[in-house]
Amino acid sequence: MSCELEQQLELGLEVPLGERSVPKLNRRLSHTFRFAGSDVSQQAPLLVPTVPEFRLPDDHFVRHLRRLVGEVLGKELRSRCVMWGGYDYDPVAMFSVMLYALMLGERSLRRMEDLCTYDARFRFLSGGVQPDFTTFHRFRRGLDEDLGLDKMFRLVVERAKTDGLVKGRTAFIDGTKIPTSGSQWRKWLDEAEAQALEEGLAPQGEGTVLPDAKPPEPQAIEAVVPAQSKASAPPAAKAASKKPKRKFKAPSDKDARTMKTTHGEFVTGYNCQLAVDPQAGIVIGAVPITAPNDWNAVAVLLETTEMHSGIKPKRLVADKGFESAGNMQTAQAAGIKTYFCPKALKDPPFKPDKDGTLRCLAGHTPSQNTTTKRGVPYTVYKVSQCRNCPLRQACGKPLKGDQREMNVRSDEHIALSTANRKRSKSQAGKKLLKQRGQTVELPNARIKRDYRMRRFNLSGIDGARLELLLACVALNLETIIKAALDRLRAVFIAFNAIICIFAAATGTRRPMQLESI
Repeated sequence: MSCELEQQLELGLEVPLGERSVPKLNRRLSHTFRFAGSDVSQQAPLLVPTVPEFRLPDDHFVRHLRRLVGEVLGKELRSRCVMWGGYDYDPVAMFSVMLYALMLGERSLRRMEDLCTYDARFRFLSGGVQPDFTTFHRFRRGLDEDLGLDKMFRLVVERAKTDGLVKGRTAFIDGTKIPTSGSQWRKWLDEAEAQALEEGLAPQGEGTVLPDAKPPEPQAIEAVVPAQSKASAPPAAKAASKKPKRKFKAPSDKDARTMKTTHGEFVTGYNCQLAVDPQAGIVIGAVPITAPNDWNAVAVLLETTEMHSGIKPKRLVADKGFESAGNMQTAQAAGIKTYFCPKALKDPPFKPDKDGTLRCLAGHTPSQNTTTKRGVPYTVYKVSQCRNCPLRQACGKPLKGDQREMNVRSDEHIALSTANRKRSKSQAGKKLLKQRGQTVELPNARIKRDYRMRRFNLSGIDGARLELLLACVALNLETIIKAALDRLRAVFIAFNAIICIFAAATGTRRPMQLESI
């Protein structure tokens, strides 16, 4: 602006429109330090750019994760969003943030909010926005509407099939017990409180019995009765003196069940079943169940595997906890061969003699009866002459009091167990069972150790299912990315080796390196 125009503006005089200067907005696109008399265009930026992606290396894991989530799950995630409401967030960015936080063992939504504010990796995944924990909670709850998480699970497995990471011929199955988000002691405290109320140690309507609770009144205390008077008491008095049975009270999570872990401790939670493909360790099926054992888990696991991956395996490999009549019958009906680790055979107490009649060591013939256990018919053989038997010590300790008992399944179940044992003892069976631990135990260990899912955060079996499927999707995506990076690294190494061999053969003094290509 000339000096004349400045003076006219200061005096308030009118200036022609064509001579007015238009102020420039955003004059400098980058922060620079300006020296007097120097060319600004030749100077480098003084401050580091604030764009999050500039702070990350080109080959960082989050770049591959964001790209893979967008390719595989972008269409499904964006189709579930509505076009009305407040400020909208990209569902691909939200899902990528939750997956990467889970991979790092961060399961707290408030912690995710802080990471999206201060961590460059999460700022890149979120696109620079900062969702709060309420937004993450609503997004996570909406993932499983209309079985949306099952569809995304299948899309990830289909991508693994395309990359050659899943064959689908063999499935390794196993279960692990994870406690629920509810109180692990609520049931025991409720039972103790109910017992105290029944015995009169705590007044009605009070909470848990306190240590300084007042003792009951003297007339409420039962007098000490000698043994002779108790024996001579009428039946009505004996019935009145019995304590009433305690009523069972469910834990705070009503869907959870009390289960015994492999370490001998009891937890209130769910039995999470996984099916893993041995090619690259991709999880092809996952479901939490409320049964404390694996006796009937094959039926629901096969149904879930077909829904999550569209795979119907030809062979099932599992530990001895799955060797039950129900599991083997289900696998046989589906045309699947079982390779369940056989249980140790015990020496039967009754053996057939020359005529084919079962007898004990002393020659007694057992009585025969039928029973049903867990829906499976059994034939029960029993001998009750063990009290005064001279061979009692040689025969072993009786199972029940002064009698010995042997339960035998039907011929069909014995045939299934024998066939499973024969397959497991073969060379191929031994190889599969040896591979079982490193195939299916590793995903369970990674979910508990790396993802820190030693306890569910959401209550109910639906919440446990959501968290388990989300962890399996994260595990599969991480496996796919690492497999792709390993293949690319192998190609680079092979290409560099070929270049070095060619340079050595041609006599080049300085062989070409991969970085210069």
